Amino acid sequence: LNDAPAVTGRTFIADGVTAIAIGRCGDGYITAEIDESGAVACRYLSPGGGISMPFDPGIKDAAVRVGFVKNAERPTLIVGTSERSYVKYLEIDYGGSDEFAYTATVTLTPVKEE
Repeated sequence: LNDAPAVTGRTFIADGVTAIAIGRCGDGYITAEIDESGAVACRYLSPGGGISMPFDPGIKDAAVRVGFVKNAERPTLIVGTSERSYVKYLEIDYGGSDEFAYTATVTLTPVKEE
């Protein structure tokens, strides 16, 4: 008998968002939401069903797409804007503050060939 916890189903309702991504984060989940203005906010969902207040991943440009890297060692957020893609690694301080670390931030900017 395998006693490991398994998620069999969840309903997550995010009112007022145009896109949402959900990724694994330790025993819980992390979400990234884009609202109608293009602002990105993240939340932590605990294994017991609790949800954190939204926190800012530090993307100032208006986002058009959002996602997480599948099977990454730690949660890795990818946010696309009309001109750039941002990659951020998540660090969670279980003492009460959630934040994305900026030490591993990469910005990819397309270059038009002439």
